[in-house]
Amino acid sequence: MDHLGVERARVVGHDWGAILGWFFAIEHPEYVDRYVALSVGHPTAYQKAGISQKLRSWYVFTYQPPVIPEILSKSFDWRLTRVLTRNHSEMDRWIKDKSRSGRLTAAINWYRANLSTILFGSTPHAKVPVFGIWSSGDIYLTERQMTTSANYVDAPWRYERIENSSHWIPLDVPDRLNALLLEYFRESHA
Repeated sequence: MDHLGVERARVVGHDWGAILGWFFAIEHPEYVDRYVALSVGHPTAYQKAGISQKLRSWYVFTYQPPVIPEILSKSFDWRLTRVLTRNHSEMDRWIKDKSRSGRLTAAINWYRANLSTILFGSTPHAKVPVFGIWSSGDIYLTERQMTTSANYVDAPWRYERIENSSHWIPLDVPDRLNALLLEYFRESHA
């Protein structure tokens, strides 16, 4: 951002991008005008979201051993992956991408490298305005881990629940999401 002369940015992240966005907003608030977290709440809210959230995250633990998750994910024409994603309409494109050399392992390595941070890490409060957006059809993340994120934001907090969308909000309801983003970015947070 310094190189490009960008003083502050409006940051939006989904899934792992949301986790990265939280850490960027927390560690570098001087660069973040405001932050929008899609699906994934503040890391501490996620940790404290209870047994329901832990049960929804069962797959994270299955990704920990080397090689086995990659084999199982691709077996029988990606059958397990299709089941886990409820055969989302983007599935064929995701398979094409993850079939490229090293791509599937790289994706799974996010879970391997961050398990202890996800479960036991200590994350400071965000000091920038945050807008949390969660979808009612998310089978991986509870609404609670998003709504209680307000407890970890020392700046204006806003929350929106989107109906009729799976975990993949940007793909399922792009027009609704973009309208919310534009509305939020027009708001004053002075």
